[in-house]
Amino acid sequence: MDSEQCTSTLGVSKSYASETYLFATEQALARADLLNTQSVTLLQAAVLFLFALRNEDDSRTVWSLTSLIFHIAQAMGLHRDGIVFGLKPMETELRRRLWWHICLLDARSSEYHGCEPIVRDSAFDTKLPLNIEDSDLTAEMAEPPVEREGATGMYFCLIRCEVMQTMWELSCVSPSMRSLGLSTGRLSLEEREALVQKLHDRLEGQYLKNCDISKPFFLASAFVARLMVARAWLIARYPLGEKECGVNLSGPVRDHLFSSSVEVLKLSSLVLTNEQIAHWSWHSKTHIQWHAVAFVLSEICARPPSTDCDRAWEYVNVVYNNWKMKESGRKGTLWRPIRRLMAKAQYVREMQKLDPVGRWKRRVAPTDEILREVPGTETSSGTGMVYDLAYTGMGNLPSSLLMEALDPLQELFPGVPHTEDSVDEPNNIVGSMLHLEDYSQIPGWLVPEWVSKSPGDEA
Repeated sequence: MDSEQCTSTLGVSKSYASETYLFATEQALARADLLNTQSVTLLQAAVLFLFALRNEDDSRTVWSLTSLIFHIAQAMGLHRDGIVFGLKPMETELRRRLWWHICLLDARSSEYHGCEPIVRDSAFDTKLPLNIEDSDLTAEMAEPPVEREGATGMYFCLIRCEVMQTMWELSCVSPSMRSLGLSTGRLSLEEREALVQKLHDRLEGQYLKNCDISKPFFLASAFVARLMVARAWLIARYPLGEKECGVNLSGPVRDHLFSSSVEVLKLSSLVLTNEQIAHWSWHSKTHIQWHAVAFVLSEICARPPSTDCDRAWEYVNVVYNNWKMKESGRKGTLWRPIRRLMAKAQYVREMQKLDPVGRWKRRVAPTDEILREVPGTETSSGTGMVYDLAYTGMGNLPSSLLMEALDPLQELFPGVPHTEDSVDEPNNIVGSMLHLEDYSQIPGWLVPEWVSKSPGDEA
């Protein structure tokens, strides 16, 4: 609900209702002794609570509680398929659905905080839920129902589970490296692309062909499926966790990755803004496409002005403004570098409008002493840049954020420490940043050419 719907339906403001029901739910879970429960129903309630809480609380709460829920589920044996215990079909199916939703919750909350997920496919043998409707299950049945051939209400869940399985495989050690005892080996590009192609074919052949997009639920399922496949292609070709990634990318490869990233953002904007699936937009506001945003913003900073960059900038702004962006929040580890990249890209675009030939790239920075005598200007030591905030139209941005923006990547790439400071806590933001001169740990092609040249050098 938005604020108006909440007021008209519940008779109270959204903030008051959220605070009241949050406290009531927490008290109910505590009094039910969630920590020691063996009740599937109680664990279902806790998981539903955390899925909803992710949309309202971007602190570490959901991430931490997900770890707790995972261990409670393990203690209840949900990581083993119900068939192993000889359970009835209905109980087996409910346990499967619950376990896989815990896996989905873990994957998303871990990524939001820039960490590896707890759950791995090697840690359980619980099968995927069946493609059936709820009405196909009864408590008395002794044999599991036959799966349906067409679309069901389980499509949205199953599509996400299929994608998550592929993402687990993409992050695994390759079989050839494992056989040699090299636990740090990664899948080759060909192996990663083959996995994503297999996922694409499976989703198209098993799910999307049956989706009637005239129905909002299946339209949302189709949008999300294609968005996830586009994202998987990007991650397969450009995994952020690999140091060597991006160093030797040719122009055509970079162009292809740029197009793929823009496609991801385009699909994200459709999911967030399409009126037919507005009922599910709240779910997508916390599913942030870090890879695509980081890549597109970095490319906008490095590329000359073009219609492609203009289109990319439009999509970035749509998704950035529609994602959950509380002024008091943004506590996820990856938000800080994204904010820096966003401010840097905005600055670059403003300067490109004022100076299309690019002379601003080679400005020589005056000394700090001189700048102190000039009102309305800000500098970042060692960058060779002078920022006239009023002239660039960025005077409404905090100076600390603008200075942060000069570090284009920091936590999104290897070698740069991950920190998770609340924006409400004092910290030395500028002092902890990676200086622009020290881009040895950043893929070279992501460092704009004007940064790596000495002041006064010609292109």
